[in-house]
Amino acid sequence: MTSIQQPTISTSPGTDATDATDATDATDATDATDTALKPLPWAVTVEGVGDTIAIRTELPLSESDCRALSAPGAPCGDLDLDGLTDAWEDAILEALVPTVELDESEPLIDDADAVFAAVGRVSRAGGGRIRVFVMLGYHRDYGRCGLSAHPGDSERVVLDLIQPTGPTGPTGPTGFIGPIGPIGPTGAGDLILDGVYTAAHEGELTDAGRTVAADGLWQLSFPLDPATGQPRWRIYASDGKHATYGTKAWCEGASSVPCVEEDCGFEGGDPGVFARIPPVANAGEPDAPRLTELSRLGFPGEEAWVDQPFCGGQGRSWSCASPVVDKLTDDPFAP
Repeated sequence: MTSIQQPTISTSPGTDATDATDATDATDATDATDTALKPLPWAVTVEGVGDTIAIRTELPLSESDCRALSAPGAPCGDLDLDGLTDAWEDAILEALVPTVELDESEPLIDDADAVFAAVGRVSRAGGGRIRVFVMLGYHRDYGRCGLSAHPGDSERVVLDLIQPTGPTGPTGPTGFIGPIGPIGPTGAGDLILDGVYTAAHEGELTDAGRTVAADGLWQLSFPLDPATGQPRWRIYASDGKHATYGTKAWCEGASSVPCVEEDCGFEGGDPGVFARIPPVANAGEPDAPRLTELSRLGFPGEEAWVDQPFCGGQGRSWSCASPVVDKLTDDPFAP
């Protein structure tokens, strides 16, 4: 269970306090000061439902619905002005950032200078859908066979979610292998995972990115997170290059060309070493950021909403990775 607490000025790990202060109105600032860090009766739980997961909370996703509650102290702030409750966004993002399983030969494991962190965005997509964008940032791409290494590595996943409808929830999207059945009474902020996108060498000749619709979610893994006891999506990062895949088989079947061939997943060893959940910060929206400069995530000089290559905080270079802003705005589910 993920508890939602009334936010202070910074409502998310890594949030730029200056940006938040600029965007916070006087009323919200007073509320945050008076009730900072006091637990409120809102929680997020993740449940396995058939071949997918349901994210459940009584906290409304809509900022206006939250304001309408007769619940003093409800965390209803909306710093990024997208109509979604910031505290709800943050809790959803924390619940959905995936576990990244690293290969046993991943150079990051033994790199004392390694930085691995995520930048997220939660936004409406129309039709009652929510998109969760997660940029997985590494301080460098280690290359392979002594080639193609460069500062910074910006990978990503995108999750497509739907809001339940009706008093007992939906019966599940058409195409599931076996109906997921009703999920019981629904909360004001509930979501059901309906599709995912994993980027692998996005935009390159070797692009192996994959969009998985509702009828394909059975192929993915949602093992229990030891810290919460709840399901969490697991993805696989290729050794050195960090291309993301939904399964180990998809990774290792992507290419058989020497020095392009991928390896994913560890066999034996401590899961705490090879399976990692990156810290994540909510960047807000392009026109109303909650996070701009990424120093707090370990990437000094990098920007969430500026069209500049991502160099992992290693200084400017001609050979860096794709801009963070692209990872947070390009919608793989758009028609």
